[in-house]
Formats: sequence, structure tokens, C-alpha cells
Amino acid sequence: MHAEEFILQIAMMVSAAAALAIIARRFQIPSIIAYIVAGLLLGPVSGLLSVGHSIEVIAEVGIVLLLFLVGLELSLDKVKDVGMVAVITAAGQMGLTVLITFGLSVGVGFTIAESMVLAVALMFSSTVVVVKLLDQSKTLDSLFGRVAVGVLLVQDLAVIVALTFVAALGRGGDNLEIGALLTQLGLALLGMVVILATAALAARYLLPRPFAWISRSREGLFVWSLALCFVFVLLAEALQLSVEIGAFLAGLCLAQLPYNHDLQRQVHPLTNLFIAIFFVSLGIQMQLGAALEYGLAVAVFVVLTLVGKPLIIYLLIVRQGYVRRAAFMAGLTLAQVSEFGFIFTALAVGTGLVDDKMMSLVALVGLITISISSLVFGRRDQLFDWLDARGWLGKPTAADGAQAAEPEPLSDHGIEARLPGHSGRGEARVGWLMDVVRR
Repeated sequence: MHAEEFILQIAMMVSAAAALAIIARRFQIPSIIAYIVAGLLLGPVSGLLSVGHSIEVIAEVGIVLLLFLVGLELSLDKVKDVGMVAVITAAGQMGLTVLITFGLSVGVGFTIAESMVLAVALMFSSTVVVVKLLDQSKTLDSLFGRVAVGVLLVQDLAVIVALTFVAALGRGGDNLEIGALLTQLGLALLGMVVILATAALAARYLLPRPFAWISRSREGLFVWSLALCFVFVLLAEALQLSVEIGAFLAGLCLAQLPYNHDLQRQVHPLTNLFIAIFFVSLGIQMQLGAALEYGLAVAVFVVLTLVGKPLIIYLLIVRQGYVRRAAFMAGLTLAQVSEFGFIFTALAVGTGLVDDKMMSLVALVGLITISISSLVFGRRDQLFDWLDARGWLGKPTAADGAQAAEPEPLSDHGIEARLPGHSGRGEARVGWLMDVVRR
């Protein structure tokens, strides 16, 4: 009977996810939103389902495969020419977002621990959503697309640190004396260094030849990639790190190989199933009433994510000599809460740092920001022109003048304009052809 109930639960979750995904696709809304809404309908709204241990295990596998896929999509070759601007922008954005979010959280009545968790959870942007939006709009190789992916890569590396710290705090249990806490953090950082070094060495020296050999077999390549994923997961567990770190680094290793696109296509179908179950289960577990109790906080965090984060990114990129349109597009692309925010908050709840109301709050903010940012992304050019016409984006910069004055030969994604004094990082690939057509 237990097996029958489990199969029925899975069938209901997958069917609801599929139905809502079809509706979401009609309105160009990311499938993640559809899955969470499906969970809300099955759980808090109707009370038809509650998440048991078996579904929790499947959802955990979904997290592992999700982060494996995220790592697999982050090839360093795509962002090496915008590396410096990505590092500076990501560091500045994360630092300012944490400070602002922490201050606002304390101001609306959250505790120090809750404010810290919220600040970290809300500072990341969604790699899954952004990569899908850029891929669907054929702008993944544009200047703003490469900058956005570079920022995401830096954020994802910061996630490793954040997850490591939370895992270390969780291992400390109720004993939070400063000595024990520092010991746990030291061990966690040591483990992180070990697994990062292992990943770097594997990607550089160990993986290329065996994967070149097995790449002749699509099935073999698929199985080997999943095997590597779980090897890193086991290594992370042995080092007392979170399994999410191991899965992400395994994907990042394989992303540097020339077969990463084939791997993405093969892993996607399996990953999509487990991702759907994970986000549906997240929706089922949401305490919607508790999240709505924080109405003011939700509104503040939504505005901060949709307006404050893009503004910070825009200013940071423009200050580094890039054209305003590319800076605006990059900021707009990153205006949402990340799936990493959900995972980080869930881990914080699991370790007892905060209660499960925080999970519902972050999920609700993520639900709203991912939906709105995805819809606004499709109107990005019109929005830039509207704001620029009113002077809300500041005066045109020298980079904008170089863009207009020195067009170079047409490329696949627009025109490249070399900016004076910005060799390499100042190569602004600007999609001005569409502006000409519109005018």
C-alpha cells in the first residue's frame, strides 16, 4: 500500500507540473514557477499532498542533478574575455546586496540570524533562469549575456563558501562556543580547498583523455558523467561538505571539456524530472499563510531584487567603461532570486539556524521575482529606450559615443565597438542593428 501511495503521489506531482508548465510556456514564464505553483495547489491550497521521506529523497537527488547541470552550463571559455568586469561586478553587487538586505531585515523585525540568512539567500541570481532566458533569446554570446554569465559564475563560487559555512554551523549542533565554531569552520574551509583543488586537477589532467575515448558512445558519455557527479558528491560528504558543492564542481569540471554540449542535451531530460519533483515538493512545503504574514518584508525584498540589484549592477558595469545598454541588459537579466537561495535557506532550516517560515518567505520572493523578471526581460529594449528617453539612466558616456562612432563589421550578435583604454575587457559587442530597424 505504501508503494501504491508513493506512485500515486509522484503521478500527481508530475501531472500537475506538466499541466502548469504548458500554461507557463504559453505566457513565457519559466517552468520553475509552474512547478512551485503546482506544489502550492497540491499542498497549501487543496491539502491533497504532503511530502514524505521518499519524496524528500527524490527531491534531494533533484537538487544534486540541478547543481550538476548548472555547473555543466558554465564554460569558462564563454566568459574569459569579460572576467575582470564579472568579478568586480559580482563582488560589488553581492557585498552591497548583503549589507542592504541585512539592514532592511533587521529594520522590519527579523533576528540577526534570520537577517543573515535572508541577506545571503537573496544576493544570488538564478543561473537556471538566466541561462534559459539568454538561450531562448539567442543572446547568450552577446556582451551583456557573457557578462551576466560571468557574474553568475562568481556568484556560484560564492555559493560554495556559503554552503560550506552553513554546513559547518550545522555540524556544530547546539554547541556554538567560539572555539568549537572556529574549528568547524576551519575544517569546512580545508575540505573546500581540497575539493576545489581536486576539481581543478581533474578538469586539467585527469578527465580529458578518458572522456575523449568514451565520447564515441553517447550512452557511455552519459553514464560516465553521472558517475563523476556522484563521485564528487561522495567526496563532498567524506569531507563533511554539502552534496550540492560536489555536484556543482563535477558539472563545472565537465563544462570545460569539448563534449559539454552533448552532455547537457543528454542530462537535461533526466534532470528535468527530478527538478520538477524538487520544486513541486518545495511548493507543497510552503507555509503560504506564514509567508503572507511578512507582507511588508516580501514587498521590500521584491523591490530590492527587481530594482535595487539591477541598479547596482548597472552602475558597477558603467563605471568600468562599458556601454549603458549592455550594462542595463546585464542588470535586468540578473533581477531575480536564485534557486541557490532556496537551497541555502533549506540547508539553514535543516541545521536549525532559522525556522521553516524563512523557507516560505524566500520561496515567495523567488516566485514573484522570477516571474516578473522573466516577463520584463522580453521587453528589455523597449524598457531601456523608455527610461533613457526620460534621462533616468544618466547621461550618455564615452563608451556610448564610441559605440555610435566606431561600428565594426557585423557579427552574429551585433557590432563590436572597441573602447579606448579598454583592450579586451572593453570590447563592447552592441546589438545596435535592432535599434536601427526599430527606428
